[in-house]
Amino acid sequence: GDLSGTTSPISLTLDSDKVVTATFSPVEVASLTLTAAPGPWYANGLDVVALTVQARDGAGAGAPLAGMEVVLSGAELGSLSEGSVMLDEMGTAVVYLTAGLVSGTERITATLGENTAVVDIALLANPLVGALDVVQDGLVFTFTLTVTNTGDYVQNNVVLTGTIPTNTAFVSVAGGSLTGAEVATAPQTIAPQASTALVWTVQAGLYGDVFVTAGAASDSSRLSLSAERRIYRVTLPLVFYQANLSR
Repeated sequence: GDLSGTTSPISLTLDSDKVVTATFSPVEVASLTLTAAPGPWYANGLDVVALTVQARDGAGAGAPLAGMEVVLSGAELGSLSEGSVMLDEMGTAVVYLTAGLVSGTERITATLGENTAVVDIALLANPLVGALDVVQDGLVFTFTLTVTNTGDYVQNNVVLTGTIPTNTAFVSVAGGSLTGAEVATAPQTIAPQASTALVWTVQAGLYGDVFVTAGAASDSSRLSLSAERRIYRVTLPLVFYQANLSR
């Protein structure tokens, strides 16, 4: 049999007892690369970044280094799907980084023998910033949810939502529609530094708490807000006067 070349794994068949002498030489790595799929990527605990590692032989014509184990390390803001990967017949393997909830630069290192490759992945902070404004006019409450894209990239499929408090009656909505006990906008695109709003009005009862939640979500970001108001019923005493009526 022949164990030369870069094919791995490889088998050698023996049909009788033999003395086998093996001479090993170190694997020469011409190139070890580690690349990340293009972002942007956000520190939302949801984004999954595909990392591709590839190695080629330095002894021959740059043939793929199949069957070699590459160790991955460095995930501090997120988590890697695997700590090591085996290169396929093309000398390539894919590992996945799941983003954490803290923004920053995640540096991932691939190691094969004495060779290393590094890739830096920027995990961006949540670009959706919002404010929930409440205006009360007697027992009528108007809620305004304003959301701004403070990032440098377009936010796609942004949906603003708000609830109808349990002890209130729905009156109207602007910029969206009512479904059940929730108002929502249609999915929309928000350019960098642009804003969008959702406005809805409810009628409260004579007493109780008015608690509303609102939020926004895009393909990559989440935002949650809430507000509470308490309504007090004022009871006026009834005073009876005794009077004699006569002509």
